[in-house]
Amino acid sequence: MSDRPAALRAFLQGFAHAFRGILFGLHTQRNLRVHALATLGVIVLGFVFQIEPWEWCAILISCGIVWAAELLNTAIERLADRGKGIGGCILLDRHGRIGWAFNTPRMAHAWRTADGNDGDGV
Repeated sequence: MSDRPAALRAFLQGFAHAFRGILFGLHTQRNLRVHALATLGVIVLGFVFQIEPWEWCAILISCGIVWAAELLNTAIERLADRGKGIGGCILLDRHGRIGWAFNTPRMAHAWRTADGNDGDGV
């Protein structure tokens, strides 16, 4: 039974971290502040024009996706700043073609082709 308060505390701490991240983004990212104003404007216009419930859903989901993308971009930028730009990206398109970009010569990589052949390298 004593596990429940700890789980609830961890759950609430997750929200606290999320809100701190949103506040950090609002303080440091000009584009997120623009998105905040646009979101507020869209919500006000939704009330003015008395939009339907399904339209509210579409608008709120769209705004949430935009906010999530902007905050994800902020997180990636922070990680890139902390890592001093060392890393890489591995891509796989829907046809199974591989593309990659490295900015460090010692990055390990591996792949599997559509016919099941494996490869790796450094």
